[in-house]
Amino acid sequence: MWSKENGAERPESRALPASRKPLKLVLGFLLGLVPGISIILLLLIFKHSGWFALLGGFFGMLLYDGLVFVEWLFGRSLGRKKTPQRQDIVGEAARQAFVALVWPWLLIYGLLAIGAGVGLFGFSRQQSPLFALISGALSLLFCISVFRWGMMAGLSVLILFVLPKGEKRLEPPPDEGERTGRDKREY
Repeated sequence: MWSKENGAERPESRALPASRKPLKLVLGFLLGLVPGISIILLLLIFKHSGWFALLGGFFGMLLYDGLVFVEWLFGRSLGRKKTPQRQDIVGEAARQAFVALVWPWLLIYGLLAIGAGVGLFGFSRQQSPLFALISGALSLLFCISVFRWGMMAGLSVLILFVLPKGEKRLEPPPDEGERTGRDKREY
């Protein structure tokens, strides 16, 4: 018997790690509806019939949910590795390091989105369930690639153009001490 009087605590063998909570899995499955609906709309844009778009959206959603389940099962994200953060880079050097890190991914996600779009356009006349599965996978690839490309492009614009203007506004003017007539040493 385990008791607090003995000084021993009851082992928690049933507790799941923080990354494997069932609620996280259910939320991931519910988030699968977003790419599923996006795939249906995308296939309708590419002139597929209604049942084909629904079947392709269902297959794409199942593929997304399968990826969510694998991530939940192993407790880590697929394809995303943690890189060590360098805290000693600031200013222009940090922006140059960011550009060197991001531009290959912008190119990769852009090419993946273009390739998936061309594949979807090429399959626009095929209407079998096998092509619905392939179209669902291509549509999922297209949606993920466009989302990540847009996110990286937006971050690039923010870091390269908006942030330097904000930094210049926060810097004190170089002749601030001369306007007040006092020197900083007087304080």
